[in-house]
Amino acid sequence: MYREVLNIPTGVSEKSERMSIMGSKNVLRRAFLRQSGLAAAGVAAVPLVGGAAGWASGAAKSGSRDTNILLTGDIHFDLPGDHHWEWVEEVNHKAAIDMHCARTARTFKPLMETLKNQALAANPPASAVVQLGDLQEGMAGSPEMASQLTRHTLEAIEAPQLPVPWVLVQGNHGLQGPGAKEAYKAQVVPYLQKELDPSITSMNYSYHIGDAHIVVLDHFNNPDGFIDFLEAELEASTARYKFVAIHEPVIPISSLCWHCLMRMEDFEPPRQRLLEVLARNQAIVLCGHIHRYSVLRRMTACGPIVQVMISSIVSEVDKKQPTDRIMEYGPETLRQGRNWRPETLGERQALLTEEGKHITDFFSYDLQGYAMLTLGSGEEDKIELSYYGGLNKEPYETVDLAALLEAE
Repeated sequence: MYREVLNIPTGVSEKSERMSIMGSKNVLRRAFLRQSGLAAAGVAAVPLVGGAAGWASGAAKSGSRDTNILLTGDIHFDLPGDHHWEWVEEVNHKAAIDMHCARTARTFKPLMETLKNQALAANPPASAVVQLGDLQEGMAGSPEMASQLTRHTLEAIEAPQLPVPWVLVQGNHGLQGPGAKEAYKAQVVPYLQKELDPSITSMNYSYHIGDAHIVVLDHFNNPDGFIDFLEAELEASTARYKFVAIHEPVIPISSLCWHCLMRMEDFEPPRQRLLEVLARNQAIVLCGHIHRYSVLRRMTACGPIVQVMISSIVSEVDKKQPTDRIMEYGPETLRQGRNWRPETLGERQALLTEEGKHITDFFSYDLQGYAMLTLGSGEEDKIELSYYGGLNKEPYETVDLAALLEAE
């Protein structure tokens, strides 16, 4: 079954159908919804009218300041000297590694410099960079090379001396290849202890930034317990804004149907519980993995779930517009990976059809870049996502996540 296969996105792609929408910059979410006519499969989009909760940011309280947080998705940092090449060729991964090594040499340092400059230029300056998994390519080929690649990756994000800490999420590529899992745990957990909190003991941890509580989840090493951890953290939290940082999406956004519980034979009961925990606590999901920029809202009996996907595999540094836009959720429009494991296509299409019944708002773009979350400190909630294509300093658009989260 498709959920039993370890999912490696590199090389698995099929261009989705291009759908025309407006593409102007700096579009507030209310205008975006009103103009684009988003619709799920068989479900009309719910317009966010002027009286919706969370509509305006409100006046700031005396002495209070907004909070800015940078977001990056998959980066796949890689160096040619960090691989056992005989093993790489045996597993037929050389082409992918060559691509990521070449891209790393070309765009990694400019990306780090852009993040540093944007962190300082934000008003107020950014407080952290949340990296949503697959920081490194992995597939090193031996325990020695895995340890070396992990060390070089951490050194690479430290070298630019960003003025903010990195909040790192466990990705699948950090676990792939001989010795990868051990190297990641041996180096990344101590790194987080040093940079964030000495009490961190695994890749399931929490981090607080201003009025925000970010729960970081590792569903790879703890598939049976990460929901328990999440529920305990969210239920005890008094934070105004709650986020869940996880590598794989909770809601699938492609024909691959990859989601964070796909490896479980009977994933539906725990997934329903996960959806309930997220909706009940109004926690926004931040994820990566599919190498696309996407925002969606899924309704549940406990309220809406808002999911944001970021991808930072930047190849074109000055790219400003998406080359591929999808605005409808369903098996006919989500075509990426359609030909992967054809024997499971019917099952995957059925999952997308069922999910589509609950999706009220959705888009998915092929636009690599980074994002900034702005969290308000005024009387009304303000959660704005500004997404930047390539290494641009001006956002492609700004999405009002608070309105999505709170509107009926």
